[in-house]
Amino acid sequence: MSDLMQVAQSATDTAKGSVRLAVTEGIGTFWIIPQLVDFLSGPGRDIQVTLQCALSAVDVLRLEADISIQTREPTSLDVGKHRLGWVHMTLFAGRSYVERHGLPKTLADLAHHKIIEQDMGLFPGYGLDQVFSREASEKMVSLRTNFASAHYWAVAKGAGIGLLPNYAVAIGGDLVPIDIGMRISVELWLAVHPELVKTERHQTVVEWLNQCFSSETYPWFGERFMDPTEIQVFLKGSSRLRTYFTGFTPVGSVEARRRLANQGNP
Repeated sequence: MSDLMQVAQSATDTAKGSVRLAVTEGIGTFWIIPQLVDFLSGPGRDIQVTLQCALSAVDVLRLEADISIQTREPTSLDVGKHRLGWVHMTLFAGRSYVERHGLPKTLADLAHHKIIEQDMGLFPGYGLDQVFSREASEKMVSLRTNFASAHYWAVAKGAGIGLLPNYAVAIGGDLVPIDIGMRISVELWLAVHPELVKTERHQTVVEWLNQCFSSETYPWFGERFMDPTEIQVFLKGSSRLRTYFTGFTPVGSVEARRRLANQGNP
């Protein structure tokens, strides 16, 4: 099917129909999916969303997706685009790792720890070889993965120290933030095909995505780095967001074990 025919079919100006949304795997899994629950039962009830968790950037002009959330500003002048916010990453370790190996106090201390590294094609890397020698930085990495969800659980389960978004502390794993000055901030951009954005359903999805990353509602997506402990305090003070990540609580957590134990009691 030619691009023009595909655009014509997709651009039917109606509130009903499909919308293809491409997003990085970690944000798609841990942020977009929980938000989709309310969207699909509310303003998006007549929209069929195809969520493409991409490992590389897609080209909306070539109709690889209708809408894309990406970490680099689109370079084409023809694409509809705007900045959604920022993702700030910092170091974390699982509590079980900290109990066995302790915490690094300085950047140099990382040389004595196990590092979990994600193949960050869509994000800047750790840059360990800029601090240590290439040979030393390679020896520090005990596990490397290309999926954000696998990376998250490897860190949460105590396999080593890894970079995660600052709000990862709230997702459910028993994580300990490590403040030794290693922080990476990247912009989040929304890109949309210039013809498709004219349809009612695509406009509805774009408006919803703007709300998903609103720094007024979710301040960790603002330009200022928000410390993970500050995020925890913020979430505890919000009745709506306090249980946002409840579904991701791992079975091994204290709270989950308590619930399972209570289920077995008469």
